[in-house]
Amino acid sequence: MMNDEVFEYTGNGQDVPRDVVRVRFHPSVVEVPEGAFFTCRSLREVVFKYGLKKIGKAAFRYCSSVESISLPSTLTEIDWCAFHGCTNLREVVFNDGLKKIGVGAFERCSSLESITIPSSVTEIDKNAFDSCNGLNEVILNEGLKTIGWGAFAECESLHSITIPSSVTDIGVYAFKSCYNLSEVVCIEGYHSLNQLHLVTLIHCRESPSPIFHHV
Repeated sequence: MMNDEVFEYTGNGQDVPRDVVRVRFHPSVVEVPEGAFFTCRSLREVVFKYGLKKIGKAAFRYCSSVESISLPSTLTEIDWCAFHGCTNLREVVFNDGLKKIGVGAFERCSSLESITIPSSVTEIDKNAFDSCNGLNEVILNEGLKTIGWGAFAECESLHSITIPSSVTDIGVYAFKSCYNLSEVVCIEGYHSLNQLHLVTLIHCRESPSPIFHHV
């Protein structure tokens, strides 16, 4: 296909050209199936439409030219490794309506710099943002309940994190090897501060150690 041609994705087992550069979703698409755009390394532009509910496993894995995505408010789940290895992805706009960010969904998106997780999200699963080396700002909102195992491990540019009071479970190594993490703020409501210190922040900043406090 021509480089400047927009490919309209309608689902239903439609074949996707491996050299696709721009894709626009048809409003009838409610789910991106597993591996639909896997290794489409030339893909730069993705336009989702209102009505999309789920992005399936590895749907955009290794789409290394995508720089920005905006997710519709109808989307409720981003599945396993959906955007894993999208190394040029700099911006992700999450909207209210999303409930779960799956295992490794944005793992190794090394150009991602800032994310705001909406209050509708209740779970950030294992390794969701693991090895996002450029990630320097993470805003978590009230409503979040679970931060999974290694969810933000090796986010080497992260300096500070605030844990909302709604969080009831933080997995082992959630912030492992966040070498520049210097401040952890726990909003009143999360009480397992000792556990957080011992197993969640292993191999984080050693000198000085991260500052922990409740507000």
